[in-house]
Amino acid sequence: MHYAHVKRKENQVNRYILEEFHNDPALRRRLFGNARRERNRSVLAGLKSLRNWLAAHLAPQRDLSRWLARLG
Repeated sequence: MHYAHVKRKENQVNRYILEEFHNDPALRRRLFGNARRERNRSVLAGLKSLRNWLAAHLAPQRDLSRWLARLG
């Protein structure tokens, strides 16, 4: 992409932090586990929101008098 589209330069990762990440398997597991839990939590919240929306918009009409009036 053309350089004019970049609004700001991204910061580089500190080399020492990156080496620590690759050299410490416990840190890597912990960070990946936390990321997985947060991702699952946000997906579950989105699915709950979708379920609530669908239940509100697709719920059957409980007002039978309107339907009986239509039938005559």
